[in-house]
Amino acid sequence: MRVSPPTSSGKSRWYGTILIVLAVVLALFWSVHPFFMWVLIGALTLVSFLYYRSLPKTERDYRYQREEEKGADPRTRTPDVETPAQAPKQKKRQNNPGASTAATPQQHVQAITIAVFVLVGVIFFGIILAVIFSPEDAEPPSETEVLQQTLAANPNDVDALTNLGNYHFDQVAYDSALSYYDRVLRIDSRNSPALYNKGLVYYKRQEYETSISVLRQCVDADPNNLDALVVLGHNYYDRQQYDPAQEWYGKAYEKGMRDSFLCHALAWMYDQKNQTTRALALYKEAVGLDSTRADIYPRLAELEPGRASLYRELEQRWKQPE
Repeated sequence: MRVSPPTSSGKSRWYGTILIVLAVVLALFWSVHPFFMWVLIGALTLVSFLYYRSLPKTERDYRYQREEEKGADPRTRTPDVETPAQAPKQKKRQNNPGASTAATPQQHVQAITIAVFVLVGVIFFGIILAVIFSPEDAEPPSETEVLQQTLAANPNDVDALTNLGNYHFDQVAYDSALSYYDRVLRIDSRNSPALYNKGLVYYKRQEYETSISVLRQCVDADPNNLDALVVLGHNYYDRQQYDPAQEWYGKAYEKGMRDSFLCHALAWMYDQKNQTTRALALYKEAVGLDSTRADIYPRLAELEPGRASLYRELEQRWKQPE
């Protein structure tokens, strides 16, 4: 009886090659855009199914396919007929069911196919689990949350308390800022940054005498806190008490503080006392630090008539439109 050869005898090898290529591409480009990853997985699953369908289903089909790939015409082959010599051997094997038998090539191919299907299934299942149970993209904790976590671990962390106080100061939440600065001072009563920040809060609230008292403590604890010296001067300058303001501004200037407002304020106060030489130098230093201070140039033109035209030109350049 003639048996027709399997119609898909030459396809399994091609499907197997494509399957291997897709698996390699998926492994290499695992981190690409999810869309392409799903396309690769879908293609891999489809080719795996086609590969399985194209495999020989019986030992005879396998022999047909092997002979066809070698170039022989399987239809001219004599059908398998059991010879008397083969029968006793088969019966002998049947009578010894415990004896080990070698796996056929078909069994190897089927094992590989099953392994590929299992691998694809595991990958697919893992992706589904990852999509379902992956946590939502959470925003990183804010700076204040990090600081609060630090305080939860160590309530006496001076840096965290100071930074939280500064945060509330920037938010113009002065009461909250003071509460954190006071916590620092309960830990270290001579903490210079906390004393300065507390004095600055009272200055912003125009509680000048309280600010002066706190800032004096700050200067006693740290004589080189130049910011505290300047704010002490501000407390007097804002109330037009120019002599003590000049004293504190002068101390900050002597210790190295350079600021266009500081130089301008000192120059104006020296100018009011007719100390024009000192005033002129400070005026020039102020515009050197900030050339946009147009209100200084008219006075410079009066103090240096020879350069008056230059100063008037600079005044016009930087003068803000009314």
